[in-house]
Amino acid sequence: MLPDLERKLLRILINYPAHRSRVPTLRLLKYLTGRKPNEIMEGIASLEEKGYIMFKNKRDLQSLIVLKEEAQPVQRVERAADYWTTH
Repeated sequence: MLPDLERKLLRILINYPAHRSRVPTLRLLKYLTGRKPNEIMEGIASLEEKGYIMFKNKRDLQSLIVLKEEAQPVQRVERAADYWTTH
């Protein structure tokens, strides 16, 4: 499961180009996430390391390419059906 910032960045990078046909700027990412530019760039670097995005030119966000559109699913713990009757 991705940390909050990385998950938020991935959702923005997936959904924003669908409406505007371009990648959001660093200024817009700062506004949308409420984070500092260095935190955003660390999140983007982490997404690249994990294989979610490809970032060719590190100076230009327009070179970002989303490789995976879905984060890893959350594993849910199954609870016994009789939990409330035994506790």
